[in-house]
Amino acid sequence: IGKSDQKTKKSKEYSWWIPLTFAAAGSSFNDTYSENWMKEGEQTKDISGMPDSRTAVVFNVQQTGYYRVNYDKENWRLVSQQLLKDHLAIHVVNRAQIMDDALNLAKSDLLDYETALSLTGYLSNEVEYVPWDSALTGLSYLSKMLKRTPAYGDFKSVDVNLKYETYCNAIADGNEEEWDFAWERYQSSQVASEKSTILDALGCTKEVWMLNRYLNMSLTPDSGVRQQDGDKVLGGVARNTVGRSLAFDFIRQEWGRVAEVYGKTAFTMSKIMKDVMAHRNTEFELGNLKTFEVSHSSELGTSTRAVKQAIEAGEANVKWMEKNYQKIWKWLKLQN
Repeated sequence: IGKSDQKTKKSKEYSWWIPLTFAAAGSSFNDTYSENWMKEGEQTKDISGMPDSRTAVVFNVQQTGYYRVNYDKENWRLVSQQLLKDHLAIHVVNRAQIMDDALNLAKSDLLDYETALSLTGYLSNEVEYVPWDSALTGLSYLSKMLKRTPAYGDFKSVDVNLKYETYCNAIADGNEEEWDFAWERYQSSQVASEKSTILDALGCTKEVWMLNRYLNMSLTPDSGVRQQDGDKVLGGVARNTVGRSLAFDFIRQEWGRVAEVYGKTAFTMSKIMKDVMAHRNTEFELGNLKTFEVSHSSELGTSTRAVKQAIEAGEANVKWMEKNYQKIWKWLKLQN
């Protein structure tokens, strides 16, 4: 819980009442009643009844309050040790909260990544869905940042993401036969959700020529890809490590056709630009985005904001890599 005591003339500082609940590891996590409150404008709070210094304490019992919790290094260490020793001593909702808070605090530079990642060490013993979902969601940003770096080989042993769609796995590991089978399934399916899933998954192939063919289908009348689904094709290819550069190159090379087909639909065009320009984290890639923006500034229309946001995200990613990449890779090497 953090509150700034610095005020500026241009911004107003907001504060609110915060319900403070806590439980010691191994105790009951059933009492969610707030006997202690951090009042509006209050910067610190003395609380009695805390466990001894050798026992991990967990705040925001069952995550009944809408806020993140950061601890000092000693309590993070105790929480990590408790999870490794007996994770059931902490309520399942709070285990999910710990994963979510730690990885997001680290992403925001409010907690070091060594501490945040140490908390994931117990996951091999976790059988509940909610903590896994929180951990995988938090680790997804690292996966995107590291996927094209030497550190990714070490990261894969930590990133045990089992959420790949069955279709995506089959298409990624297969060849033209598997792709054609999924395409036929897409054409014959009458279930909208299945058709959407397959369209995304068809972009998972590792074959460059098939990805380029698929990209062209998004602009080709009577190809079988409906105009309103073109963003799914472009987004599916862009999310593929092999295809992300292909998708951006395709947009640049075929900009006239892309603008003509999708430019009249504000949401679709913005989503396309967001997908194909996402997750850039090198100065070279950032430079390409900025060059594209300058070259087409008068033609971007409703996607202008999406392009600016992609550049802003890229700038943040570059800074994140500069600050965290070597530290994370060092930690990963020590785990393998």
